[in-house]
Amino acid sequence: LHRQFGGKLKCFVSGGAPLDPHVEDDNEGEILVKGPNVMRGYYKKPKDTEEVLKDGWFYTGDIGYIDDDGFLYITGRVKNMIVLGGGKKVYPEEVEEVISKSPLIKEMCVIARKTTRGLKAGTEEVFAVIVPDEDAFTEEEKQNKELIKSKIATEINKLSEHLADYKRISDFMLYFDELPKTSTRKVKRKEVMEKIISTLSGGE
Repeated sequence: LHRQFGGKLKCFVSGGAPLDPHVEDDNEGEILVKGPNVMRGYYKKPKDTEEVLKDGWFYTGDIGYIDDDGFLYITGRVKNMIVLGGGKKVYPEEVEEVISKSPLIKEMCVIARKTTRGLKAGTEEVFAVIVPDEDAFTEEEKQNKELIKSKIATEINKLSEHLADYKRISDFMLYFDELPKTSTRKVKRKEVMEKIISTLSGGE
């Protein structure tokens, strides 16, 4: 395990090598892999290869950290990272894992949204698009979107106790259709940002 690479703090995992159990901090960084099991490059795609293979290290695009026992934890993806006004970084996957435990939420997508409020106007904030599990609500509640949103907000506040303050959702909107997904059932975050939010902005 190496923490330094190219002058930046990184989380490295050497292919097949044991992890150092004496790491004293849990700083997150991009996971890089090196070893005989790593590909030599993308077939006939030199530019793509140059982006992910540098000095023999494969940049996985995954963010993670090593705990005191030497276990590697993957917390998110570099491309999904939200950078807040104060410079702190939030990984949507971590927030989703905590908040989606609510029985009121069928699925959700955490993304960055530009805030328009106060001194932090123009910076990113943690925003969520939430699909309620309608089976968890009474017939009366289903007729009142504000009531659904209020109950989910209460759930979010309760579950957010397991998150650092800066990682908590600043605001959210409800969406009553299935979120757009790839063929492997991963939510298309870019489409959520570009289509759903632009369509629903000013709504609810």
